[in-house]
Amino acid sequence: MVPEGWPEGWPLPNYENPHTRGSPGLFIATLVITTVIVVLRFYSRHYITRSLGLDDGLILAGFVLSIGQTYAECRALKTWGWNKHLWDIPIDKMEYVRLGAWLVEVFFLLGNGCTKVSILLVYRKISSRTHSYWFIRLTWGAIAFTIAYTVALVLEVFLVCRPLESYWKSYDPTYTRKYVCGDEGGPLIFSAAASVFSDVYSSVLPMLLTRKLKLSQRQRFSLYALFSAGLVTAAVGVARMVFFVKVTMNYKLGPHTHDVTWYGWPTYALTDIEAHLAIICASAPALKVFVKAKCRPSRQMPGLDNAFIRSNIARRASARPWPINADPEASIPCSPQSEGPLRDQPSLTPSTVLPSPTATDHDEENFSLHSLDLDKSLTSHYPHVPELHQNETRQWPG
Repeated sequence: MVPEGWPEGWPLPNYENPHTRGSPGLFIATLVITTVIVVLRFYSRHYITRSLGLDDGLILAGFVLSIGQTYAECRALKTWGWNKHLWDIPIDKMEYVRLGAWLVEVFFLLGNGCTKVSILLVYRKISSRTHSYWFIRLTWGAIAFTIAYTVALVLEVFLVCRPLESYWKSYDPTYTRKYVCGDEGGPLIFSAAASVFSDVYSSVLPMLLTRKLKLSQRQRFSLYALFSAGLVTAAVGVARMVFFVKVTMNYKLGPHTHDVTWYGWPTYALTDIEAHLAIICASAPALKVFVKAKCRPSRQMPGLDNAFIRSNIARRASARPWPINADPEASIPCSPQSEGPLRDQPSLTPSTVLPSPTATDHDEENFSLHSLDLDKSLTSHYPHVPELHQNETRQWPG
């Protein structure tokens, strides 16, 4: 029997064996991958660089929200009808179609907002260590824009229908409570466009800073590749926006109804990929440090990663060799002829010349995140190099 108000030209409903597409396996796989990435990020930040901060807290919040998003996507696809043709969904189940769309949008907006602000907070730390006025202003502007549009869109989703339950219950023919709903199509399309814009913004901004750094061509292209990952997220967001336009059309039975649920699978798949890929890209610098720390040969001295330090140590060692049969960790006393403040300086040993593994790994992550001062050389970020210069004039034995 054809329900009342059935659109002209639609086939008869098939409630018993409807045609479906898509699988929640993609959602589960992306969540598992993201879980591994987040665990490795926190391991790197806590045990290697010892630099946990607010940006890590926001990534954790975004990850928790992505779990809720994954749950809502799985329910929407397997239980609430977003993998079927609209005409194959029973009329009394239409409210769950709307409820699934609402839950996914809320989780995505909040989680994606936390992830993007986390990335920008890292740039804020970079801007505090540079004298680039434009970079500081653009970073704060990006943070303000991201917070503003996230809060505005979350409020819109909660206030578009009054009472809130009418957002999904109004699609149930038995719902008789009075309600008022506004136009949701425009704000939802804007949310997808704002997400794409912020992805591009977050990728281009550090690239502009990298362009002004004194780096080798290999280092420069390595950093460009690292930050270009955000452009991949933006490309996914553009594809998502194309399908998002289709699923925001009216799907209440009537003369203007569209088969929007059939586009549920590609829309939710792209939404899921965009959310989890953003978390993975935000964790890339910390993962780089983790991989380098685990792949470093155990016999290699961790402080010798920097070419400048290697060349300085070799030059000083050849000019002033260590005494034969001397303990390499023993302190080297100052010459009796040394006078003045130099006599009060601490003795110079290999352990004081070489940076610690923790300091080196921390600097490596900072380098990956462009935390370099535009007015200083790369060596200024190694805490033990200034001490090496201060002791340049000290008298060595032999």
